[in-house]
Amino acid sequence: METKIEKDFIVYGNGRSGTKYTSCLFKAHGLDVDHEHMGKDGICSLTFATDILPQQCSFCNKKYKHLDTETVDEIKIKYNDECRKNYSFKHSLYIVRHPLGILGSINSLDGRDIDLRKKFVYVPDDVDKITKNAYTIIGWDELIRKQKPDNIFKVEELEEKFPDYLNSLGYENKMLTELPTKKANSRVHVILNWRDLSGECYDMMQEYAKRYGYNLED
Repeated sequence: METKIEKDFIVYGNGRSGTKYTSCLFKAHGLDVDHEHMGKDGICSLTFATDILPQQCSFCNKKYKHLDTETVDEIKIKYNDECRKNYSFKHSLYIVRHPLGILGSINSLDGRDIDLRKKFVYVPDDVDKITKNAYTIIGWDELIRKQKPDNIFKVEELEEKFPDYLNSLGYENKMLTELPTKKANSRVHVILNWRDLSGECYDMMQEYAKRYGYNLED
């Protein structure tokens, strides 16, 4: 049996859902849970929703610039030592964000994330970009839920609930720095409303919103 590297925390999240902010929040409380890089205490990661992708994605680090075009088999071989299966985690949590916020932010990207994620989730070719991104959000959500995270938090409520969360796990709630801005790693993007969506894109985002208790109306 392979010996796994033990860490305290893995934080799952969709792209543009607040994993960078969550990492900053951990660090403000004295825990080195890094963003898309393994810290002493764990990682906040988009890619660890799969068991073969490395810690970072192609648009975060030039080392992984070929991830978009590499096949799944090539990825398995090339990044075998960097993926989730090499680690074990004491605690797992899933950070969710209002689907209109995720979708608006993801849709501001250049599309490389679609090429990467469609290797692992279903994304049809004959739909527009915003609908493709909706498919990636729903697909990635399914991957993460299959990992059965211990806790799910809305990023909008995380600051308030975080101290009690750490206390419940027996971690000393020590504030080493000021709380991070909620705009950590934020991007300029179009603010979407429900009326901006239609068809299957609207249906998928409504499904996500209902699952995590978000408002279904503008």
